[in-house]
Amino acid sequence: MTLNDLIARHGWDKINSFTKYPSILTYHHLGIKGGLKDELIDGGFPDSQTLEITEKVDGTNGRLVFFNGDYLIGQRERFEYARGDRVINSEVVDPIKQALRSYIDYGDDMFTVIYGEVYGHRIQDGSKIYCADNNNQRKCRVFDVWQMAIDDVDKYLSDASNQQITFDREHNIQPWFSTEKLDEFCKEYDIDRTPIWMTIYSNDMPRGAVETKSWIEDNFKESHAIIGNGTGSNQKFARAEGIVVRTQDRSVIRKLRFEDYHKGEMKGWV
Repeated sequence: MTLNDLIARHGWDKINSFTKYPSILTYHHLGIKGGLKDELIDGGFPDSQTLEITEKVDGTNGRLVFFNGDYLIGQRERFEYARGDRVINSEVVDPIKQALRSYIDYGDDMFTVIYGEVYGHRIQDGSKIYCADNNNQRKCRVFDVWQMAIDDVDKYLSDASNQQITFDREHNIQPWFSTEKLDEFCKEYDIDRTPIWMTIYSNDMPRGAVETKSWIEDNFKESHAIIGNGTGSNQKFARAEGIVVRTQDRSVIRKLRFEDYHKGEMKGWV
């Protein structure tokens, strides 16, 4: 079976939904006035878990769906490119192809989905934050990968309704690479990962909104995702957007943005 066979059997919409990245919730609940409330979503992270903290890069979510030499490239909501120019419609394609070239050229015979953040020149506020003066580059950094045998993918898509696929995706049932396996994968194919700040024990995560705001501001303000070696002359240069915190099995993923906590404080955490 080829990737084209899979698309022909199940359709673009089903493949697209199946390979989207799950929605990432905030750590604290969003308030009615646009900031955050002093209330954790689902009680926070499970006890006694090792958490991986990566920089939240201000870009656009990109993905590469690969099988046996053929591939699709997309943003979170839709595909933008298929090998051989079968589909092409986005400026995020080149950074993903460049970042994952080694894997595209030498990948294996597993159905593989690679997720990364595409950022830099003219993507969100990336020109000001990540690009030194007169730098118009874009880059892609990988933050997650999963793989399945193609026959298992075919069976799942045959059995699952569109509603079931959405439910499963949003509840993180994908066979994610562990932190260690993701490290090995990226090193093998010379792929840059989203900057990793630290690992932390879940019981040591701050819980109150005020405490959490102070914690992220004290530890994660400076971006590690700068493109190039120059400097910037504007106030936004090299300021991180926030962090993403994940359990190692990806069962819980939360985003913590500086702007959300600033708004929460200004609006009284309601």
